[in-house]
Order: sequence, then C-alpha cells, then structure tokens
Amino acid sequence: MRYIFFIVLITTFLLSLSIVHPSQGELKGLWVVRDTLMDSANVIALVEDAKTFGFTDLFVQVRGAGDSYYLSKCEPRAFKLDHLPKGVDPLQMVICLTRPKGIRIHAWLNMLYASPGAGYEMKDDHILARYPSWCQEDVFSRSMWDYTRKMLAGTDTEGLYLKPEYPQVADYLSNIVIDIADRYRVDGIHLDFIRYPNIRFGYSTYACEEFKDRYGIDPRIFPQYPLVSDPLTSPARLWLYIHQLEWFHWRAERITHIVREIDRALKEKKPDVILSAAVWFPPQHAYRYVGQDWVGWLEEGIIDIACPMAYWSSSENIARELIPLINKGYHIALGIGAWRKETEEIISDIDLSRVLNADGFILFSYGGIVENKILPIALKLREMAPFEIEGEISLLPQEYEDWTDNTEYNELLGNESIEALIELGKVYSEMDIKRELWDEVIYSERRSTDNAVLGGIPNKDGITILKGVRAIDGLVKPILQEKYKNIKDTVGSDGVLTIRDMKNWQGDVIYDIDTSISCLLISISENISF
Repeated sequence: MRYIFFIVLITTFLLSLSIVHPSQGELKGLWVVRDTLMDSANVIALVEDAKTFGFTDLFVQVRGAGDSYYLSKCEPRAFKLDHLPKGVDPLQMVICLTRPKGIRIHAWLNMLYASPGAGYEMKDDHILARYPSWCQEDVFSRSMWDYTRKMLAGTDTEGLYLKPEYPQVADYLSNIVIDIADRYRVDGIHLDFIRYPNIRFGYSTYACEEFKDRYGIDPRIFPQYPLVSDPLTSPARLWLYIHQLEWFHWRAERITHIVREIDRALKEKKPDVILSAAVWFPPQHAYRYVGQDWVGWLEEGIIDIACPMAYWSSSENIARELIPLINKGYHIALGIGAWRKETEEIISDIDLSRVLNADGFILFSYGGIVENKILPIALKLREMAPFEIEGEISLLPQEYEDWTDNTEYNELLGNESIEALIELGKVYSEMDIKRELWDEVIYSERRSTDNAVLGGIPNKDGITILKGVRAIDGLVKPILQEKYKNIKDTVGSDGVLTIRDMKNWQGDVIYDIDTSISCLLISISENISF
C-alpha cells in the first residue's frame, strides 16, 4: 500500500509542477541510493516510477564504499549483492530499462569515502585492504585505519577516506571512472564525496612534509592557534593567517587535481559523457572545511554541472550564492533534501531553482521519499490542485458568486476536472465526506495564497480560488455523501479499489484502507500532459 501512495503523490507532484512552470530542457533529477539496486523488482519499479513521474535524469549510486554495484574490473562486488548471481549487473539493468524511455543515467560514485570503518567486513581485494597506507590521517598524522569505532564516531565523519594527496589515489579513481565510461552507455559520471572528511583531516605526514618544504611551516601548528576574526587587529597573528590561507589552497588543490585528472581522461576517451559533482554548500564553507573548490572547477571547466547540496540553507542564502554563478553561464542543478522537508518547502525549492534560471533540480532521494514522505505529502500536495487543474469551469473567478452560479449539478458531473478536484482528500471509515476534507486539502488561507503566488497567480486570485473551493464544498457535499455511501461494498478483499472496479468514475482512483482512516487520491492523467 505504501508503494501505491508513493505513485500517486509523486505523479501528482511532478505533473502539477510542470504545468505551473513549463520548461524546456530542465533537468529533473533523482538521486538513487545503492540500496535500491539490491533487488531487480526495485530496479524495475524505479525505472517505471521515473518515467511515470517525469524525471529526466537518474543519478544512480554504483560505487558506495570502495565497492561496486556493477561488474567492475577495478573493485570488489558489494556485499549487498552477494545474494544475486555473479553475472547480475544492476547498472546495466538500469541502463537497458531506461534507454527506451529517454531517461538519462549518471553513474554516481562515492570517490574518497572508502569504508564505514572499524567493525565492518571488508573483502580482501578492497582498496584499503590492499593499501591501508592510503587511509586518511588526522591533525596528529594518525591514520583513520587505526581508529576504533568509538573514536570514529566522535569525528563527525561517515567513515574512512582515502588520501587525495597521494598521486596513486588520483590515478586509481580516474581508472574507475574510465572503466565505467568505457564499458557502459552512461550519460554522465557523478562525483560525490570528492572532498576531505572535514577540517581536522588531511594532515598526513606526506602532506605536511610537502607543504613544509614549500612554505616553511608545518600545517599541524594551525589548529593550535585559533585565528581571530580580523587578523589585522592582531599583527602577531597575521603571518599565521597568511600561511593558513595557503594551507586551505594547498589542501583544496589536492582535490582539484583529482577532478582535473578525471575530466582530462573523460574528454580524451568519452568527451560526450557529462561530468557532474555533488558539492557542499555554501561554496566558501566547502572550500575551507572540506577542500572543495567547486566554483573553481566551474571556472576552469573541469566539471560540466555543479549540484550544490543546499539541504539546510534558506532561499535567500541559496539565491545570494548561486545567482552570480548562474549569471556567468555556469551550469547548476539545485540539490533538494526532499527526505527532510515538508511538501511546501520542496515545492518552494523547485520553484526557486526555476526563478534562478538554474539548469534544474535533483531530489534526495528516491528511497527517502518512499520511506518517509508518503501519506503527509499525499494529503498536502492537493493544496495546489485548484491552481493547476484546468477544466470547463473557470478556476479563476473574479467574484465568490461566480462559483455558485457556474457550478450547477449537471455541469459539475459533466466536468471531470472539477469533479476530481472535489473528490480529493480524507475519507473516514464511515465514508462520510466531512467538512474538514478541505482543511486537509487546503489547510490555511496563508498556505493556499503562498502557493498561488508560487504558481504565478496573483495573491487576490489565490484567495478568490480558496473561497471558490469553500463554495463548491457546500454545494456538492450532499451529492458526494450519496455517491460514496456504498463504497465499502465495492472494495475488494485486498483493500484496493481498482480502476476496473470503479470504471464508471471520472479519473484514476486508488483507494487504500489503513485501519480506521482511508485516503482517497485521484490523478487525472487524461487531462494533464507532462
């Protein structure tokens, strides 16, 4: 039943968004975490959902923690795929299923992140099992390889990372990318975890000695002397400030070198493959904290698209940082943390990406939406329905009375868009249409008006529409009560009211019984094109 709800909510969501904001060539992306690839049924469902919901690009995670979710020539097969026959190739399966549907596939690779750490099983041919000296080191030049699980938990990191300063690491990661680009018909390579764990790492003996040889100072001294906010007010610290800026640059250049090598190899072997990167936001924080100079990557042209993961930032901060980059012609796809946001926030973020003239957006993530956002989003999505569904009866009346004058009983039943609009919402176990139906669909004048403005409808008309919905509620409530009074009799033993069962109804109806509360949701695919 959870899957059924998900289909309805995302279909409605993306259909409605395309109506409000028609856009040619917009990247409508979805990050697909590797767990989805563990079962062929999930892969098939993913592709069908992507097509149905109108996604243009799937960023499919095929390298997790130094392991592969494809038939790699470089790395061990992920433990999570060991239950499948050896020849099963999840990446190839996704490509084969999406190619006829016109959906672009980007191979999403966790680059420097290599293992969850102590206590986790690792295959003998894992990169860190073969080369433990490649493991990242902290400010004391202590390897993460020697961390206990408790020590690792206190570092604010995901696990063990490789050392970007090692030339062998850049070569190794570049070979992984080329192996995929050579053997698979992917549209893009998507780099993730192309960074340091945080500011406390990157102090390997190798790195510190190289920096000291060049600048005459050991960078391990920097954490011992916190910088004042303005070094000019403390001349004794000015030298330290200058050298620390040099350290930030040196550190970031190690990451940039890897990106540069990957870009060079791709342009030589597969110049048509798009290179994108999931990057921290804002860019200044990314540069100093994790050595990710992604604005520099755009300026140098070594990535095609930057995908800032602006999950925790306000619209104002996002706009402030991205407008100058977009105005320079750099390609940006806004990363949206859909798993942690309310529906109106997701809609607002997508609208923001369009207002900023970004190349598109990517939702994180497919699995997160399935698991966490189903029923709440399904109910709240319908806030925007009055502003997006066009029917024979105008949805933009100038006066409240227009609704009652133009919604006679016979017209209402003959207009499937308006009828479907009314049939939305929450239906209790006794099957009465309650007045709070519209409090679920449009739960406040403020929210409704906000969403009307997001959709390009003037504020006044947004309020008028709300009044119109209230008027329809009063007009048709008796009709709907009569219509649904015997609905229990038509529900099958599996609790699903199929389209075949309800073929005399307007719209596609999916009905799910959930203890004492049921939710009736309708999509009108025949009236809407995406």
